[in-house]
Amino acid sequence: MAKKIFFREFGKGDDLVILHGILGCSDMWIPVARKLSERFHVIVPDLPNHGLSEHTESIDFGHTAEIISDFLKSNQIERPCVIAHSYGAKVAFQMLAGGFRFEKIVAVDMLPATTYADTQIQQLMHFIAQPLPPLSSFAEAQKFFSDSGIEPRFADLLAKGLAMHNGTLQWKFNASVIAESSAEILQHIDFKHIENTPLLAIKGENSQYIDKESIAQAKAVFHNLSLVEIPGAGHWVQYDQPEAFLNVVYKFLTNNKL
Repeated sequence: MAKKIFFREFGKGDDLVILHGILGCSDMWIPVARKLSERFHVIVPDLPNHGLSEHTESIDFGHTAEIISDFLKSNQIERPCVIAHSYGAKVAFQMLAGGFRFEKIVAVDMLPATTYADTQIQQLMHFIAQPLPPLSSFAEAQKFFSDSGIEPRFADLLAKGLAMHNGTLQWKFNASVIAESSAEILQHIDFKHIENTPLLAIKGENSQYIDKESIAQAKAVFHNLSLVEIPGAGHWVQYDQPEAFLNVVYKFLTNNKL
């Protein structure tokens, strides 16, 4: 049975899908989507177990990739370009390995063989595994995040994962399943063939997610791979250096040259 997938849609033109990272949602990509909608028809889904999309029992890449592939096909989205960040990039790679075709792929700070998770992600996973106290406003939530040692930008990320229910803020994302299955985000995505789909891997200068080993393994699979490092950016490249990020992405998507 098809899963309910919430999505946002912008602009007209060639199809472009954006897949957010773990604990993310479509809201976070609205500025990027609006800018790119000047040239593309942009579709930004909430991945299963995130945002307003249906919850499932697993964040396994194979399961999630199948759901998103079915969602795109049901909306007549065939061979789109894709921008995918972190966990979302692993989902895109799994979709590709499973037979879904993309015109071009922009993988943001993630490659198929990446198995690294920094201390910030580990902290967030531990945090969401704990019960939330009663919170009746977003101001209370922000104070709770701050008092719990969550950095401001990650507090903003977590705040977008909250929704009011019966007078109390609760997680929109499937906190228990994500926390319990966090090891899933470290899985390799295995390819059984050489892949000619153009791939742009964007690395944040200050991030360790993309290393020499994962680059070498990606080059063995993707014969049309470009790698760009964005100065002054960490794992969330699109937030740390939005202008540089958009410039590189737009150039790649429109003419395949950097």
